[in-house]
Amino acid sequence: MGSKIKLQDQLFQFHQIISEGFERGPNKEFIHFLNIAKGSCGELRTQLSVATEIGYLKKDSGPRLIQEALEISYMLNSLIQKRKSF
Repeated sequence: MGSKIKLQDQLFQFHQIISEGFERGPNKEFIHFLNIAKGSCGELRTQLSVATEIGYLKKDSGPRLIQEALEISYMLNSLIQKRKSF
């Protein structure tokens, strides 16, 4: 049960980081928070990988979730690069 809660907390934290960075205002600060969120996405992928390996996640859903988290990381990177050009 503890691992499930940790994964849920990680997902919630990810959204909070992006929201907080957006609300702070200056572009430079928003980019900083996007980078933090990208790092959290990497942490989430690691947790999903471990959860899959120990059997906490099904073998078919673990890789799918990891791939989705990787795609989100790519999207964040694109957004970071776009915001840097402002």
